[in-house]
Amino acid sequence: MSITQVQQWVLSVLAFTVIEHFAAGLAIAAIFSEEKDAQVGLNVLAGITGVVAVGAFRAIHGKSLLSAWMLLGPLPGERKGTLVGSARIGVAPEPPAEVGARGVGQVVLL
Repeated sequence: MSITQVQQWVLSVLAFTVIEHFAAGLAIAAIFSEEKDAQVGLNVLAGITGVVAVGAFRAIHGKSLLSAWMLLGPLPGERKGTLVGSARIGVAPEPPAEVGARGVGQVVLL
């Protein structure tokens, strides 16, 4: 590998990681938002940001932006679990159980 290829890989992985962290933050903010409009808007922005991350990765390597890889871009904004799975982070509908300690090394849920 030449030094140019190493620089491309380092830059593309760094850019992708930073942009995807931003997209994940938008998606997490949507989960904890109480307004439906804000949830939709933040999820759309997370999806757009994910597409930008994939596009930046491909552009740094001089590849065509039109690719099946671009379908991975909207995943951070995908919230309903239709593509990734049904498990998602959310606010618990009821408060968590109280945790108390009994003896040494024993934890009892009350």
